[in-house]
Amino acid sequence: MTSQFDQLFADTTYLELKNRLFSYQLRRRLLASMLRDRPSQTLVDLGSGISPIAPASPSTVYGDISPAAMHFLSRRVAGQFVALDLNRLPFRTESVPAVVCSEVLEHVERDREALQDIFRILQPGGELTITVPLHPYYYTFDDRYVGHFRRYRLPDLVSMLEAIGFRQFEVRKAAGLLEKVATYLMTRLFAYLERRGQGTTKPRWWFAPYKVFNDLWSHVCAWEARVTPMPLVTIICIRCRKVPRAQPSA
Repeated sequence: MTSQFDQLFADTTYLELKNRLFSYQLRRRLLASMLRDRPSQTLVDLGSGISPIAPASPSTVYGDISPAAMHFLSRRVAGQFVALDLNRLPFRTESVPAVVCSEVLEHVERDREALQDIFRILQPGGELTITVPLHPYYYTFDDRYVGHFRRYRLPDLVSMLEAIGFRQFEVRKAAGLLEKVATYLMTRLFAYLERRGQGTTKPRWWFAPYKVFNDLWSHVCAWEARVTPMPLVTIICIRCRKVPRAQPSA
C-alpha cells in the first residue's frame, strides 16, 4: 500500500511544519482531554499518519495506509505500528476496546463501510472517538486541496452511526470559522509556493513566524469553538459506544 504523501516523509521541513499546524494542536488537545480518564487498555489510532492523536504508549496501536508513515512514526514514539486499509481492518472481531479516528473519514470514499468495520472490531462497550469537518456549505478550495470527499452534516452522521449500532453519543465543537479561514489561506499559500516550485523547503524566513502563529492561533480557535453556534462550527468531535446487544429473555 502506498499513499500520495509518501514522498513527503523524506522532507524533514514538511514534517516539522505539519506537526506544528494549529488545527493539529487544537484537535490533539481536545482529544487528549476526552481520552484522559479512559482505562489503560489498547487504543487504536486509525489514520494517524505522522501526526498521531493517541498518546504514545506500549498499549497504543497506530495504523495508517502509508507504510512510510508507520516506519517514520515507529522511530519517534512508543507504541505498535501497522499499515492498513480502513475498509479492511486487520483486527479480530470484538478485539479492540477503543478507537480514535481524527480527520480521516472525510478522506475515505466508502466511509460507511469503514465505520462498519470499526464497529466490527470494537468490543461490546467499546468506544469510538472521531473528528470530521462539518457542513457541506463550507466545502471549498482547502477541502479539495487536501483530498476531502465530503464535509458532514451532523444529523446525517449521527444517523449513520446509529444505524451501524453506535449509541451514547457525546458531541463537542472542535473549531469554528477562524479555523476555516486560516486553513483556506494556508492552503492557498502552499498551492502558490508549489506553482513557483518552492514547496515547503524554501524560503526559510517564514518558518519561525509560522510556528509562532500556529501556537497562538490554536488557542484562539479553541476559545472560539466554545462560543460558536453549531451552524458555524467547522470541525466536530463525536464520542460514542458499541452498546452490547440485549440478550433474549429465556
